[in-house]
Amino acid sequence: MGFRFRRSMRILPGVKINLSGSGASVSLGGRGFHYTIGPKGTRVTAGIPGTGISWTQYSPHSKTRPNAPHVLDPPPQFDPLPLSSQVELDAIENASAGEINAHSTSELAPILNSASRKFRTASFIQLLSVLLFVGALLQTNQLWLGLSALYATVFVPLAIFLDRYRRSVKVIYDSQGVVARISEALAVAFTELSACKVIWSVLAEGSISDWKRNAGASSLIQRKRIRLQFDRPSCIRGRTKFPTLKLGSDELYLLPDSVLVIVRGAVAAISYRDMDFSDFIVNFREEDPVPSDTTIIDHTWRYVNKSGGPDRRFIGNRQIPVCLYRELGFRSEGGLNCKLQLSNPAAADSLYKVIEALRRTTVQLPRSITYVQTAKRWPTVAFLLSAILLAVAQLVFLKDGLALRNRDSDSFNTKQTTSALVQPSSGGASAPPTSRRQSQPTEPLSPPLELKPPMPPADPDRTTSIADADTKMPLDLRDIANVRWVQSRLRELGFLRGGGANWDAVSRSALRDFKATNDIGSDDKWDFRAEELLASGSALRAEQTFVGSWSETTCDARSKPDLVINSRRATSAAGGVCEFLNLKAVGRSWSVGTTCSNAGERWSATIHLTVADGKLAWIGRDGTETEYVRCR
Repeated sequence: MGFRFRRSMRILPGVKINLSGSGASVSLGGRGFHYTIGPKGTRVTAGIPGTGISWTQYSPHSKTRPNAPHVLDPPPQFDPLPLSSQVELDAIENASAGEINAHSTSELAPILNSASRKFRTASFIQLLSVLLFVGALLQTNQLWLGLSALYATVFVPLAIFLDRYRRSVKVIYDSQGVVARISEALAVAFTELSACKVIWSVLAEGSISDWKRNAGASSLIQRKRIRLQFDRPSCIRGRTKFPTLKLGSDELYLLPDSVLVIVRGAVAAISYRDMDFSDFIVNFREEDPVPSDTTIIDHTWRYVNKSGGPDRRFIGNRQIPVCLYRELGFRSEGGLNCKLQLSNPAAADSLYKVIEALRRTTVQLPRSITYVQTAKRWPTVAFLLSAILLAVAQLVFLKDGLALRNRDSDSFNTKQTTSALVQPSSGGASAPPTSRRQSQPTEPLSPPLELKPPMPPADPDRTTSIADADTKMPLDLRDIANVRWVQSRLRELGFLRGGGANWDAVSRSALRDFKATNDIGSDDKWDFRAEELLASGSALRAEQTFVGSWSETTCDARSKPDLVINSRRATSAAGGVCEFLNLKAVGRSWSVGTTCSNAGERWSATIHLTVADGKLAWIGRDGTETEYVRCR
């Protein structure tokens, strides 16, 4: 089977560029007359639209050869050529919906077309959601980021559903009498047509003169396989489904009183009396697999001679079946132009009879549509007002949040110019950086603030001496120098392993473990109490706490530890998990309220953890004590 390629692109009204295997060509003109300039010649085609009558003339380019000594020409080479290699195919396509409606007498088309042209609220809501989300990302506001995501999750699906309602019309057809019998006859005939094994939509066709190289055919077509179904156009609301022909981007719906055409999203309707319906039986040279319901009437050769036999100059000249197909054409004066090819000619008998009866009837049919209702306006108004008001509320929230943050930043900068941290008297701990976005002070500097280390870790009330630290401003972690100092102290104490250059999730998790085990909070919030304890030399190190991995026996680097604990949960190698709800430190011991689960069982208990000499004592809910050895 030969491969064919052809593509047409319109660059200006009346000007198209055609691309095919033989090269590029330019077509000038429109329906009824066009002039084509190709790589091997020119073609003039003129015809009367809607009648099938046309005239074409092909003129090859003149070839000039320079003077050369007379030599013998090489013997001719006969290479197999694809069926479409030397043919300019004329596209079979519909005119615009406006041109089709200009010659239509249907009353339904203007109503449906007006509804389908309404603006899409979903596009507006999607754009608004993206703007809100981008604003939240730029401001690094977690709460506003969540609200923006929630806004898009709720309003975008509602906008899509509202568009389906707004851009459609509720149409109810008469369920009794003549109209009901027409609908039933169309449905039965269409069902018989759907039983055809293969149905093609003919996209382009053209006449050929080189029948010897094209299996004796006089014309070539470009086609695409389609499937028939009962469906409802998006511009009509209701439960009724109609016989549907989906021809690429265009769609045809066989309604009881007219043919509804969707052309590139626009709606047109044609009465059966205004439509030309053609029907032909053709002998088709089939290169693709032959459908099972097709009648093969003869066989021919891919390359034939004058007598109809095989042309023996070609190697690999194979036989091709000649199949009996049926072609149905839908045309109108306004520009409807569709053609179908059927593998079973008998499958379209009933549909042809029904449509011909509707076309040729002289009796005035009763009104088929009993109810038409367009979309109401108040749902659209209510939805848009709600969406806009909530978007404005988010913008106001962002504005207030930015103003509050700027005010806090100004207050923070003013305070930092009047205070400076000094190295604490306790040995071993490095002092934090003292640069805190200093600005020019407007009042006399106060004496340096001297940090006092907390009580020794053995004292359960070691944090009471810094109870007033909540009112003091900590180091600004937006300054990369301050972030590096905090991360270095957490690494020195053994709580931080890894982490990036910024204040990331790993650094926050290490800070949470540090605060929880030193009994100054169970969150990852950076505050003055955490800063003061980090700067002192009295903070518990990670190896003095329960944080880390543990095993009941000697640790093996090739196996997983039996227990991994941090300030939020404990996870065992057997699959058990205990979530820490609250944690209270008593010296080197901790009392923890937990919610545990294992193998489908859940329970709540208070456990006790004690660390001494690199060993962890775990006292569970039943008072049983288990001892673990630290792995890391």
